[in-house]
Amino acid sequence: MENLRRRVPFKQDEDELDQQRVLDEQEQEAVIEKLRTANAHGNTQYQLMIQVLLGLSVTAQVFYLFTPTKRTPLANIFPVSGPSDSPLPLSTILTLIYIGVHINLLLLCRSPLFSLVFVEAPKPLPFDMTYAVSAELAALIRSEDKVVKKDYLVVDVRDDDFAGGNIVGCHNQPAGKFLLHVHDLVRKTKDVPLVIFHCALSQVRGPKAARIYNETRQRLFPEDSYEVAVLREGFTTFQAKYKDDPLLVEKWEAEYWSTDY
Repeated sequence: MENLRRRVPFKQDEDELDQQRVLDEQEQEAVIEKLRTANAHGNTQYQLMIQVLLGLSVTAQVFYLFTPTKRTPLANIFPVSGPSDSPLPLSTILTLIYIGVHINLLLLCRSPLFSLVFVEAPKPLPFDMTYAVSAELAALIRSEDKVVKKDYLVVDVRDDDFAGGNIVGCHNQPAGKFLLHVHDLVRKTKDVPLVIFHCALSQVRGPKAARIYNETRQRLFPEDSYEVAVLREGFTTFQAKYKDDPLLVEKWEAEYWSTDY
């Protein structure tokens, strides 16, 4: 019985058939891994194009910064005849700010240029948000070599709607009082390398709490190496897939989920 693969409601169109076939969990993971690989390849190409554009833009601004006439960067590259333009007020300061913003964008793109200058590349200002899908979190919880509250922690920020079931081993920190307790949460989890946030749908409360936690942890422990993620589609989707698995969902109440959320 343990070798049987449990069926879950995950569907995919087939070319040969007009109907949709329900994929089992192992097939789900294969599809997700294929999509993840394609997504990583696409992101690499986009990041390379962005880095080239940012590099060209910064180069043009550096030319402008060291040009006595303070003409526009394009005028330095493509000279035009005519009266010289008077520089904008505070143009040097604005150019420095512009260059700083672009350098931060290069850091966000994890440009390999910084590895040639720094032993350890500086961290960018917080900007992006990592999302985890239900199957990834389920695999993490089931993993025998991962320990909750040591290798990872799931933070559920639902308020009164926490009733009706929750992810096994999660920590409930209601969003309504999250700001009051975020410093304590950061200190208690400063050694946890992965913290995953979610609410019911992970549209407002979960992402907001993740951002606040990330900013607070960076401020209190700037040398920490960790990752903050948000569970995509929240507990509503997670419980729909794994409510029958006691390793993943506990205290589930059918009455609470008897109507559409």
